[in-house]
Amino acid sequence: MAKFVSENDVVIAASLWLLERGPIPVRVSMMIPVSSNRYSDERRLSDGLAAKGMDMARLSFASDGPDIVAISDRQYWQVECKGVGSGQPSTYRTSFDRGLASVVSYFGTPAELPPECGSRTPFLALAIPSVTEYLSQLRRRVRQSLRLQLSLWLLLCDPDSLAIVGVSPTSPLPDGSGA
Repeated sequence: MAKFVSENDVVIAASLWLLERGPIPVRVSMMIPVSSNRYSDERRLSDGLAAKGMDMARLSFASDGPDIVAISDRQYWQVECKGVGSGQPSTYRTSFDRGLASVVSYFGTPAELPPECGSRTPFLALAIPSVTEYLSQLRRRVRQSLRLQLSLWLLLCDPDSLAIVGVSPTSPLPDGSGA
């Protein structure tokens, strides 16, 4: 059984990972948690980004679209995040399917991308806890050729430390089996 990791924990970890690499999270969508307060999660995100030197005037919260939109001078990121709870195996597959479908829906030609993308290189990412239930779905259903075609990064969130391991479209999954 996977360890519980909220979607908002993944959003926060992925936002910090992006900021450390240059792209600034400018729009974030936080889930309304069942057992806690969304605003406390928004505060945790804001405090974490501010501690890393981000100008918080650039951040806005949204209720739709990608969970994270981050930009730098050259990059435009759209990230879909999923958490993991204590559900049945079919719940993991459904959650994974929804995350993958959402991130694929952000793919587009330059003319189809939002105006803020401009001439920046678009990147897509699926941020998920690095748990057996999701990793098995990745290995079975997301081929590296798809990741290459979509420029799809995988942001794997350690369930204990909440550290992100970024897997580029050209890299195999960490255990070497590839996707």
